[in-house]
Amino acid sequence: MFLNMTGETCTGTGDVLTLTGALAGHNAFGKTGNAEDGGLYSCVVADADGVTKVAGVYTFDKTANTFTRNDSWNSTASAVDKNPSTNIALSAGTHTIKCDTVAQSEFRVKRGDYSDPATGDHHVGDGAGGAACWNNGPAPVPDRIHTEVFTLTKPTKISSLLVRISTGDQAATRFIMGIYDTDAEGRPRNLVATTADMSSSVGVAGTKTQSLVSPVRLGAGTYYQATVTDSSILRYYTMNAEDMDSPMLRSFASNGGNLAPYMSGVTGALPAEFILNGSNTASRGPIGLQ
Repeated sequence: MFLNMTGETCTGTGDVLTLTGALAGHNAFGKTGNAEDGGLYSCVVADADGVTKVAGVYTFDKTANTFTRNDSWNSTASAVDKNPSTNIALSAGTHTIKCDTVAQSEFRVKRGDYSDPATGDHHVGDGAGGAACWNNGPAPVPDRIHTEVFTLTKPTKISSLLVRISTGDQAATRFIMGIYDTDAEGRPRNLVATTADMSSSVGVAGTKTQSLVSPVRLGAGTYYQATVTDSSILRYYTMNAEDMDSPMLRSFASNGGNLAPYMSGVTGALPAEFILNGSNTASRGPIGLQ
């Protein structure tokens, strides 16, 4: 989400900004080893008009060398908007864009200590051996909601979710992601956000970003990112390992295992209420969750 000493000039008036070259003393976003394709980065843009500024968490397209805006703040000659409903238009000139801290932009989780998935189950996450679980572990269970816990450290506006596909399935006809809040015991409960079906995007490997049906602003707290598919072939993970402290990753299960509750028998959209069927951690978890 953050890149050291990275900034460029750019052009564009709408949602997509085209990068045009590194600023003096800065790295280009697309420089080898810097920004990743499909990565989400905290950015601040200074408009060519010398007055307007916008900021948010933007999605990088390495091939096109562009950023897709998702503004969470803007400043114009007349006002500051800390919760814009849309991205304001920029001028037609050349702007500057830098990777910088943005208020209300943190949506990061800590690398967890993951156990191998139990037979017939799979993890939705990254971490120690995370990608290997997808490439070598058992196939996912169709029509089962799989989850990954994450913690927000401050109120955060989320407009899209990300998934990394390591093995695609062109025959998949359903792949949906969403977010559930938690009940008093830390289990997933109410659906607070969902994407539309994105099965047409998971046929080949790669990083996929899907917009939510409606952007959502979530308060600080613990949530679950959820996925459901009719495929038994797909290998994927939704959480990119970051260094943000998230104690909930370890507090739900003993022996370093990561609890991943699931709900079976879901043949359509994500349900409004999550009904726990089990958990795919190999470690011992709280009573009733395994």
